[in-house]
Amino acid sequence: MLPYIILFVTSLLGVVQYDINRHNRTKKIAWYFLFCYVILLVGLRYRVGSDTLVYIWGYDRLPSWGELNWSEIWSYEFQPLYVLLCAIAKSISPDFTVLQILHAFIINSCIFYFIRKNTQYPFTGLFLYFFLYFFYFNTEILRESLAIGIFLLNYKNLENKRWLRFYCGVFVSVLFHFSALILVFFPFIRLIKFNWKYLLVISLFCAFLISMRSYLSVLDTLDALNARKIAHYSSQFEDGAMNANWILYRVMQYTFFPILLLWLQKFCIKEQNQWVSFVCVYALLGIGVIVFQIIFARFTNYLMPFYALFLADIIGRGYGKSPSRKLFSTLSFACIMIIYGYYYISGDNWHIWNPYHSVFDPQTDEIREHRLDDYY
Repeated sequence: MLPYIILFVTSLLGVVQYDINRHNRTKKIAWYFLFCYVILLVGLRYRVGSDTLVYIWGYDRLPSWGELNWSEIWSYEFQPLYVLLCAIAKSISPDFTVLQILHAFIINSCIFYFIRKNTQYPFTGLFLYFFLYFFYFNTEILRESLAIGIFLLNYKNLENKRWLRFYCGVFVSVLFHFSALILVFFPFIRLIKFNWKYLLVISLFCAFLISMRSYLSVLDTLDALNARKIAHYSSQFEDGAMNANWILYRVMQYTFFPILLLWLQKFCIKEQNQWVSFVCVYALLGIGVIVFQIIFARFTNYLMPFYALFLADIIGRGYGKSPSRKLFSTLSFACIMIIYGYYYISGDNWHIWNPYHSVFDPQTDEIREHRLDDYY
């Protein structure tokens, strides 16, 4: 628990010191300390994260650089660029820790850069990154998070309408994970606004989900890992683990709460936010969780960094403003902690990452190991 406490306390101190009080003297030192700390924290973890255990199993089955068969690069169970990354790591050492360090450096370089370049409240953005999607991106969706990281570097091409560069970047993302195909449609995101037409978009999207329901599962059988996940989640539905309350909670996270904030910001606070279109799509895709959780949870992952910056902007604009604006920011922050923090304390979810063990203290956790058994 202590390694995580250090992470959150340090980032909160950064919020107070640099975002609220606007001190700059040691800002870069604090920023790079957190960057190095998270790389070491997740790079040197030992069997922390449920999907990490599955990736360890897959890593042992992949070739090193010298063993790689280039003519069959598409025939492996993972996408080519992930296979190449594993091959490089295995050429250094067969220990999975090498891949963890490489992965941690790549994904956190992308996210730290994206946050620093796209918000006036970087430490608030960092704190929300740590709270909302740090664990998930760094220990669970290793391949997909690399695809998302490439997209974050590619975002300026999307913003500046440099379409050739953008789609080249999309192709690179797809070579890490097929779910990145959703990025093909991202140039149309700016067309979606939070107005009365958005209700029409929601209605059309729901009609699309209903009509295509029988075909959606095909998208998630593109690799062996997803096939095992489908079987795992299907058994959970049969056992009642994923019931109506579970689905309602997910839709609350993905759709209800974001739309509430969009409404309050536009009609009550009357502020503009550059991420509104991204949040509209995030909430729209969240509705898809009702139909098929795995696919649409994956698609929302590509919008989570933008949603986090949207939240950072809402919170940050309350710093030093009127009492009513501070109250709105404080209540928003409290709701974020409750709505998204509930996931960590429900069931045995916190055990996915806690207790933390490093390669210098190689111990296994029974609950995490049991999750791995569920896949096989």
